[in-house]
Amino acid sequence: MAPFLLPSHLLLFQKSNSAIADLDLLKNLSRLPLKSPVAVKLYHDVLLFFCAYPKSKAIYKIAQQERLRVNQYIHQKYIGKKIAIPPVLDGSGIISAGCIANFSYGLVVWLVKKFGDQISLDSSSASVETVSRTMQLLLPAVEFENCSTGNQTLSLRIKKISGIPQPSQQLYWLLEIFENTNWKYAVKEELFRQLGVYIRWQPTADTVQYSGIQVTITNIKIHRTIQRKVNCQFLLKSISFAPLNITAAQRLYWLDRMKLSLAVHYRETEVVTYGDPKTLEIFEGSGGVQIAMLGLQSDKRMALESYIGYMVFKNGIAVAYGGAWLFGTAATIGIHIFPAFRKGASSFIFCSLLKIYQQHFGITVFRVKPYQFGKANAEGIRSGAFWFYYKLGFRPEEEPIRQTADAEWQFISTNKSYRTAVSTLQYFTGCNLMLQLNKETEIVVAADALSAAVSHFINRVYAGNRIKALKAERDNWKVFFKKIPPQLPDADIPDTWALVLGIVTEKDAWNYTQKIAVAKIVQLQQKGKERLYHLQLQRQKWFLEALNRAIRFECNAG
Repeated sequence: MAPFLLPSHLLLFQKSNSAIADLDLLKNLSRLPLKSPVAVKLYHDVLLFFCAYPKSKAIYKIAQQERLRVNQYIHQKYIGKKIAIPPVLDGSGIISAGCIANFSYGLVVWLVKKFGDQISLDSSSASVETVSRTMQLLLPAVEFENCSTGNQTLSLRIKKISGIPQPSQQLYWLLEIFENTNWKYAVKEELFRQLGVYIRWQPTADTVQYSGIQVTITNIKIHRTIQRKVNCQFLLKSISFAPLNITAAQRLYWLDRMKLSLAVHYRETEVVTYGDPKTLEIFEGSGGVQIAMLGLQSDKRMALESYIGYMVFKNGIAVAYGGAWLFGTAATIGIHIFPAFRKGASSFIFCSLLKIYQQHFGITVFRVKPYQFGKANAEGIRSGAFWFYYKLGFRPEEEPIRQTADAEWQFISTNKSYRTAVSTLQYFTGCNLMLQLNKETEIVVAADALSAAVSHFINRVYAGNRIKALKAERDNWKVFFKKIPPQLPDADIPDTWALVLGIVTEKDAWNYTQKIAVAKIVQLQQKGKERLYHLQLQRQKWFLEALNRAIRFECNAG
């Protein structure tokens, strides 16, 4: 072998077909000095894979030791000597490489609380005009001179106003100014976004030892083979998940790991950054799979749907993340597999997710939006992601596209060397994919269609006057639910449901029991009991049918 680790060495794993061969190769590579950034990145991906899918406990042990060596090498080579991190290591998931990234206000606040002086202000993508105007909004009007004179970047503007030259202290100052305003949190977030703040994270030697991108586990699952091909329908009937009993402290621990697992890959999702720890649940299945699921904080929740996000862990390593938007019996779902694990058990993982949403939330209809398999997503086209979903039973919602896909699949099945043309894969992105778990037709209400129907109703009945519409429909709510528990104070009548019920003209014919059922749906959502909210919706099929009739009426009304 060469005197140091090369990318070509890692190709040897592709030829290895046994645990003994993998172990010997790992032992040999562990003796080689690290030098090439490309090789280090590829090697770290291999190590992550072996931690998630180890063929033996010995392989797992060496992979963990080598991950630490990689982190120590990067810290000593670059961070310790104040040498710029090579671009190939950006977003690599190697914690010691740190990052320069544009994150939301909420995640930056969390990172600063978690890692202190390791987080500093790097730069800003905002124009000098935007920086000046934002500072004038944030600071007392009398400070207009330092806020507005000269064309200065964010860092220079902060230095001029505060006299603080250190980037880490500048970030603290900026966050404190935001914190001390009496604006709504959403306004702070938007202004922070407009500033285009890029933070620099330079981990210390202590952080290199930190196991933040791995959750603690007691038993290592060994994988003699990897289950890459699955029968989704069979799995959905045969596997089962139940939430573990965890404490409030454990929920915070898991949420921390989820945030960090995304951050080290330069990624962020709203449901992880602004997730409600009280809603976090851990589902444990076979194969060393643990799935963390949670909903949004109350002020971030959606009007009708519930955004339930997740992160999938294998042997304590985060391998995938995403979420689903639930309404009644249906959910729109998305999944992102971290690059190091794309040759793992992706199909099994996705089926496990479907099972939890089915078993725990009662979802029986799943949709995948075109972006997930290639629309405005070159990686989705290159990987042939459409066929990943097709093999699991998903089919295009539009009949012409479905027929083309079925014919293409038949041709693929008889011509193993054939590859679908890019133009055909792009054609498939013309509609959603859908998987229906029950044979009988489910009553599906599309939240986007219901939203559009409400807008049409306001324009048609109230000439677009939203204030008038809200007042009238809130008054109608009080009349309609008179003597129906719960008796809501005027301030607690939900605008969303007052307007939704406004489009349902047949509600006057509902009996007392039906009114009680609808009131319970609203009450559960208002209390943030999102799982029970959807289960209650699913039980009231007559109500879902009424909503669909109201949507059709508004679509046809002039």
